[in-house]
Amino acid sequence: MDYAEEFELQGHAMDELLLEAFALPQAAFTAPGPDGTPALRELLVEWLETQRRAVQGSILGYQYHPLPPTATTSVAELARAFGGFRLTFMETIEAAVDSDMERRVPWASPDGTTKDVTVSQVLAQLAEHGERMLTLVETRLEQLVPRPTDTPT
Repeated sequence: MDYAEEFELQGHAMDELLLEAFALPQAAFTAPGPDGTPALRELLVEWLETQRRAVQGSILGYQYHPLPPTATTSVAELARAFGGFRLTFMETIEAAVDSDMERRVPWASPDGTTKDVTVSQVLAQLAEHGERMLTLVETRLEQLVPRPTDTPT
């Protein structure tokens, strides 16, 4: 899989979703979804923090620190955080060579367990997670801003 291309496509899709989210009032951005599903803000933060945890904590081997809550309270702040991180993420992927893909790194699951996996496995997990999160964010946006349906004429 061409991870650079996959994550670039996901990044452009995220840009489009964030543009839609800019039109929402703050209350809609933070409001829980139907039946207790996550708010749009929570979905976007989960997506970003999963990527940050994987790249910083696993691939780069840095100590992972979640963003402070003040960096994720509005669409503008989240867009800024996504944009800044995306540059780091793309530089990391583009600098990787084939031998880096088989390098073993620690993978910390959200439940706190850790295991050794390859960089390629981390990127595959992130690609899958990104696709899932795209779908969840799109669904939540459609609940907040229903799109017109085609009606027969």
